[in-house]
Amino acid sequence: LIGVKMAYHGYIPLMESFLKQFDRPTVLEVGVHTGITTFSLVQRLSLLKKPFLYFGVDVFIRPDVEQTIESMNLSKDEHLVYLEEENSLVCLPKLIDLGWKFDLILLDGDHNYYTVSRELPYIKNLMHEKTLLIADDYSGKHSGKDDYYADKDEYINNKLATQRSEANTEIGGVQKSGTNSAINEFLSNNPHLVITKDEQLMDNEPVVICGRSYVKELLETLGR
Repeated sequence: LIGVKMAYHGYIPLMESFLKQFDRPTVLEVGVHTGITTFSLVQRLSLLKKPFLYFGVDVFIRPDVEQTIESMNLSKDEHLVYLEEENSLVCLPKLIDLGWKFDLILLDGDHNYYTVSRELPYIKNLMHEKTLLIADDYSGKHSGKDDYYADKDEYINNKLATQRSEANTEIGGVQKSGTNSAINEFLSNNPHLVITKDEQLMDNEPVVICGRSYVKELLETLGR
């Protein structure tokens, strides 16, 4: 619909089309939450009839999310799904130390400057030359203001969630906030990465990022 922005999970068909090119697709999802994206993408990957790895991290992995994944008809040897209950700022460096790289990275955890500005440098080290990064809320309601899961009732006693009081986002006398600033600064510091300027991918809440040298091939892969 004209004037209606596509939600994060609306990109799932695009994600599937993108991942088809890889012999063994690998996905990192930062922010599993209720599993809407996780369930849809894992199911689609299982139908590709090829091995895959899906790694999700969240400060709270809901039991029903784990149960739903366990109920799927997945091959234990070829369809690897890991759900890690941890703060992303602790988990991502561990993945780097393991030498892991991912084809698709989904960033949809805490929507605040402090967290996103620290996640993105780690994520850069988990990307290869053809990695696609989709970061949520680039132009959504928290693009310019901070949102912390730790402030929400269901996370009040969660010791893994980043506390607003821990986050010092004053830089050069200026208080930074929102996901948009964090993403723009990251891109400014990493000019080899760009926002994919395709009319079907722009002007939505999430932003699609890839290597500058890969844009043309990416759009061809997606049939643009």
